[in-house]
Amino acid sequence: MQNRFRKYLPFLTVVLIVLLDQLTKYWAVSFLLPGGEIEVIPNVFYLNFATNNGAAWSMLAGRRVILLLVTVLALALILVVLKKGWVNTKLGRCGVYFVLGGAIGNFLDRAFRAGGRVVDLFDFRLINFPIFNVADVFITVGGVLFGLFVLQTALQDRKERKSGDGDGDSHAD
Repeated sequence: MQNRFRKYLPFLTVVLIVLLDQLTKYWAVSFLLPGGEIEVIPNVFYLNFATNNGAAWSMLAGRRVILLLVTVLALALILVVLKKGWVNTKLGRCGVYFVLGGAIGNFLDRAFRAGGRVVDLFDFRLINFPIFNVADVFITVGGVLFGLFVLQTALQDRKERKSGDGDGDSHAD
């Protein structure tokens, strides 16, 4: 039973990320849109309804078709990377699944919401950060985890090359 659950854990992870993202956006549209914002921590953190038609920091704003195509290509690349087994640690795969779930969440907004606008709601004002959503959180955390996987892999490869040099002399004769 445990092995069967493990087999579906990556799929369930992605589905749960997408559901959490879409449910929070639904909540924001239903409850924040009419009333504006909710102060959670004064002058620091608010729940605030906003939409955007671009990517991070409004890059490619108004370029819905390009953003959809780039997302489809990125999703296809992620699936190929997973299928080929190129990400071979739990850390790396977790990062990829987080990015995949977040990318699908924002893709759904771009594809199906009016004007291709992505719903945002987390407003971290302490450092004047752009408003973001659950999908953005998972994309960011997943990117960091994947970056750590790449660093870990590079350090391991370097360590293996050094130990395989024989006498440790790295100069060619």
